[in-house]
Parts: sequence; structure tokens; C-alpha cells
Amino acid sequence: MRKSGLLLGVAGLFFLLFGFGQSAVINVPSEQPTIQAGIDASVSGDTVLVADGIYTGDGNRDIYYNGKAILVISENGPDSTVIDCQGNEEDKHRGFNFVNNEDATSILNGFTILNGNAPDTLGNGFSGAINVFDSSPLIENCSFISNVAEWGGAIYAHESSLIIRNCLFVSNIALVHGGAIRYYKGQNTPEVFPRIDYCTFVNNYADVDGSAVHSNATSMNI
Repeated sequence: MRKSGLLLGVAGLFFLLFGFGQSAVINVPSEQPTIQAGIDASVSGDTVLVADGIYTGDGNRDIYYNGKAILVISENGPDSTVIDCQGNEEDKHRGFNFVNNEDATSILNGFTILNGNAPDTLGNGFSGAINVFDSSPLIENCSFISNVAEWGGAIYAHESSLIIRNCLFVSNIALVHGGAIRYYKGQNTPEVFPRIDYCTFVNNYADVDGSAVHSNATSMNI
């Protein structure tokens, strides 16, 4: 894991300092017991600030942003704040789901997500750690370790221009394509692509193609 401290990035810093108008900071676990509870209590423009620790169980995995333009950020970076999905073949869980038209104002910053094992989606196992479907969040300063899926061991993105910035991918596994990241573009949809900036890939694996990144698109922003 990396020693990163509180790496906000420009967008994260803007949220934390200014938000949107009368924004609030919701502290987990001192004010809300789980990350999902913090998100549920928030409104767009708020910050969900997560204290150091290892987060497990219901409310700290299979998390949804529910379309909110919020910043979910750790106090001291991915080395200090871990989401352990505790997923396995019999009990499948991932970290986060962005499936409600989130955009770059929906930000995840400063977590390690590990031991995700992709739940079946439409008969396929997509994304061990983060599932992105027709949404485009900003994910930065995160570490993804030992997550497993059929498609996209750590992140699976469908029709998305999400931004992945300054993230570390270690020992993630895809049973088909995209050991760390898999991006899928439909045949009759506009040209939208993820952007992958300043990321590090170590010892990821795919059974078929793309040990680090795999896409069916003609190009990507890397």
C-alpha cells in the first residue's frame, strides 16, 4: 500500500472547502455508523468524511451513491482507511456501485478496497471493487488489492467517462477480460471513454486479455 496521507486532488479540495452552498460534513463513524449511512444522510454538495479504520459488513460494502453529487473521503488516505469487502465465491460483495447517473461531482477519494468478489449482474460477474454503469464518477487516490471478477477485477465501467486518478492496482484478477479495469462501449452509443491518469498496476491478471486494462473501444484516455 502507499503512504499518501490526505490526497484530495483539485476537485476533492474544492468540495471539502466550499461544497455547494450550505454544505455539511458528515463524520463516519462518529455521527453515522457506516459509510452507506453517511451517504444516505447527505445531500448533494456534502462531504462524508471517514475516519481511520478497517470497515467491514453491511453498510460498508455494496455501497451506492444514489445519484448524489458528494465527496466521500478518508481522513488520512488509503493506508489508513480500508474497506474489506470480505467477498468470496459463496458470499459475493463489492465496494461501491455507481449506477444512478453520477458524474464527476460524485467523488471517491482515499480508500483501500480489497477482497471484493463480483456479484452476478445479468448473469455475469462484473467488477470486484467498483461497478460503474452509465455513470461517470471521479475516483482518486485509492488502492485496489486482491479483488476478483469475471470482467474487470477491480473496476468495470459500462458507457462511462469516469476519471480514475492516482490509484494503485495490485493483484486483482479477471476470469475473462481486464485484470484491473474493464471498459465496455456499446456498438450504437456515443464515443465516451474513461480517463486513467497517474495510476500504477502491479501483478494484475486476466485469464483471456488485458491483465491491467481491457476495452472493446477503439481508444481510451490513458
